[in-house]
Formats: sequence, structure tokens, C-alpha cells
Amino acid sequence: NEYDVTKYFQKDIFKETSDKQINNTIKELRAFFNWCIEKKYIEVNPLRSIKKIKVEKTEIKFWEVEEFMRFKDTLEYDMQNGSITEKKKAYLVNTLSCIGMSIGDRIGESRILSFGNCMRKYNLINIKHTIDEDEPNFYSVTKTYGSERLSQAPNELFDEIDRYKDFLIDVLGYEITDDTLIFLNHSTNRPYSDQTLRKHFKYYINKANVPEITMYDLRHSYVTNMMAQGFELYHISPNIGHVNFATTVNYYGGLANSIKKKMVEASSNIYKK
Repeated sequence: NEYDVTKYFQKDIFKETSDKQINNTIKELRAFFNWCIEKKYIEVNPLRSIKKIKVEKTEIKFWEVEEFMRFKDTLEYDMQNGSITEKKKAYLVNTLSCIGMSIGDRIGESRILSFGNCMRKYNLINIKHTIDEDEPNFYSVTKTYGSERLSQAPNELFDEIDRYKDFLIDVLGYEITDDTLIFLNHSTNRPYSDQTLRKHFKYYINKANVPEITMYDLRHSYVTNMMAQGFELYHISPNIGHVNFATTVNYYGGLANSIKKKMVEASSNIYKK
């Protein structure tokens, strides 16, 4: 009954659970009890008066192209002039950020990409898995079935990935095959940890003096860049792995309006002296 449900959500486990996760639990339980009513196991849904917690949408952070180019110029300097350690770090971050900015994949998907997933001939990146370090092969299925996809990618991205591959082979002396993970830590033979990648990414954010974003925000940066170039959300949705277009609209719809307003304001600059 309703009392049982209330007591359930007072359990200690929910003290460490986000409001969004609690809402998802309410949603699943409500659906289950509706099924119980349909099967005539119960007469009343005990969650009928349990309201979801109001969750404020977090502000979407992203880089504009000019900010990313400042970031990349800083990486480029270290790739050309740094010590071996600096070059290794710079190449790693450069490749990771170029993938995020070019195809808008999730960071967990980037971390498990292999060189064989890069299909230059067709301008496609084959996204099949997401990172799962508890699994023997370090991966599991993508977030949803529809997240497994072929993402369109520009030639320049393949150039950056090939540069990194050549650096690993010619400078560091690693043996690279199509099955080798792009972001493999060759010292441990495991994928680079999220903590290490975040640390290196933030290091170059500070060094380049650009607005601070997370690695996941590279995905948002891709979307906003595409919208700024005039692409509609329904064009972008398949490339970022949203099966349901409504998901893209719900997440980026408000941002789309602000981007369009910014485009109008930018085009009005031609009339200003």
C-alpha cells in the first residue's frame, strides 16, 4: 500500500541516490503496479499519489568552434615541441577531443573504440560498445539498442586518428592492429581510466585558458556546432545515437532556440558600422 511505498523510499539506499534516479525508480514501480492492476492482482496503484521530485535541468555547457580551436592549438604545440611525455599526453587528449567534437559520441563509447572501428573509406565510425571495465573485454552493449550505430565523420577526423596511430608506432614503438583500442594504456594493457583522461583533459583546458567543460560536454559541443551550421535536430539525432527523436528535442530543444537567436544576431552584424 501507499504506506509501504513511502517507507521503501526512506531506506538508506536512497540517501545516496540522485533525484533523477529516484524518479526513474518511481516510474518503473508505477508501471509495474499498473501491470498488476491489469492482471487483477491488486485494485489500486499504491504510487497513485506519490509525486516525482522536481529536478532542475542542468545547464548544457559546450565549446564554440573558436574555443575548441584555441584548445587544439595548445595541444598542437605540445605535440610538436613537447617532451615525449608531453607529446603522449597531448596526442591522447587531441584524439579524444577531436572524436567528441566530430561525431558527438558518448565518452564511454569513445573509450572503447578500436582503430578498426574507423572506416575512412566510408567516412564512418562504427560504434558498437560502451566501456565496462568489469567485463573481460572491457566493454558491454551500448546504452540502448539504437545507440549501436554508424556515425558520419569528416576526413579530418581520420587524419587526426592516423596521426595518433603513427605516433604510437613510430615514436613509442607500440604494435598496433585494427583490434587495438585507440585509448589503450599500453603500460597496463587496459583502457585509459576515466580519471586519467579527465585529469589530462582538464590540464589542457587550464593551459589553453578556455571555458571549463567536461569530456561529455564535447558531445554537446558537437550538437551545438551542427545547429549553428543550420542542421536541424532530426538531422543530428541518428548520429548521436538517439533512437527516439523526442529524446533529442527534450534535451536540446531549448538550446536550439538560443542557437537560432544567436545566428540571427550574428547575421545582423553586417549592418553595424
